[in-house]
Amino acid sequence: MVLLLRSLHCTCDQTFLWIPELGLKLKDSATLKISFSGLSPRVVDAAQILLKRQFTVEGLHSAPTPWSEICPVSGPAVQIHVDIDWSHCFTSCYRSGRVELVYSFPREVSQSIL
Repeated sequence: MVLLLRSLHCTCDQTFLWIPELGLKLKDSATLKISFSGLSPRVVDAAQILLKRQFTVEGLHSAPTPWSEICPVSGPAVQIHVDIDWSHCFTSCYRSGRVELVYSFPREVSQSIL
């Protein structure tokens, strides 16, 4: 009985997958279709996986990686970060010896980021 329940559970989990190789679920697909909905860390991580496959860049740690654990880069890099204080994501880009931040919200960067 336990074995049967386990196999049913695994089958159910598989049916909720949208793009398995990126770890995306059907819920992510539905969320992306809603205007102005936030991106989950799972969607952000999937986007970074695709960026890393397409471009030669450094960085691209998992979105919720704390600043203290992000490794410095020496070449062109892009990274999507989670700003916990403001509960949204932003992007940093390292090029030409400087870091540029791209924020989707018209707010200041929270102090935890600086």
